[in-house]
Amino acid sequence: MNTEPTSVMALRIDENIHAPGGPRSGSITSLQIPLSLSTSKRRVHAEGLKMLDKHWQMKEEKEKLQTMENRIRRLEFEDQRAKKMEELAHKKADNMIENRQRHFEDMLMKKNYYLNLQLQENKQRLLNEQMRKESKNKIH
Repeated sequence: MNTEPTSVMALRIDENIHAPGGPRSGSITSLQIPLSLSTSKRRVHAEGLKMLDKHWQMKEEKEKLQTMENRIRRLEFEDQRAKKMEELAHKKADNMIENRQRHFEDMLMKKNYYLNLQLQENKQRLLNEQMRKESKNKIH
């Protein structure tokens, strides 16, 4: 007769096989499997555990693949967003340069206008002075 407990059966697992749903980092040396309420014992086959482990590995790989796809999509989105922001920054910089150039030209035109006005005033002063001198000379 077997000396194993009737409610729980202990099973040794290879280092390559992992328990389903458990952590994958360390190796598990035993797995506790509850027995049914009847007096018969369930047998756990190594092939079944391998299949179950393959199933969990495949599920993990699908999750990793989905995560990588999401990461790639996110990176592409961020790249497009960065390009849009860069284009916007270039557009703003070009606009600022145009505005500065226009402002500089406006200021130059204003300066030239006031210089011309001052030259005209100076010419008029000189003419007025000459006329005054001529009129004084006529009187004397």
